[in-house]
Amino acid sequence: MIQTQGFDCAEVAARLSRIETILEAQCRDIADMRDAVVRLVRIEEQQTAMRDAVTQTHERLDGLDERCDDFDVRITDLERVRAVAGWVAGIAASVIAAAVSIVMGRLL
Repeated sequence: MIQTQGFDCAEVAARLSRIETILEAQCRDIADMRDAVVRLVRIEEQQTAMRDAVTQTHERLDGLDERCDDFDVRITDLERVRAVAGWVAGIAASVIAAAVSIVMGRLL
């Protein structure tokens, strides 16, 4: 065996080989962690996009709720007008019936 300054070259080569194996494993682990972080960033971007879409949907729903409230007010107003119109139509029908009765009573 070759020895240089008290070092056994075979032992040094074996140690370097073990260190290289450990470093390669650490590099793979770091690469895996980097890939995981990239995936997490993509997921966060997707969640942000979904959150924005949900916010827009809520804003649209709020607008629809306001429109529905306006329609409810209009429908209530129309129901009141309908009730008054029915009352007026009833009075008008009574007046016409009375007028027809008077006219018919005088003619006959």
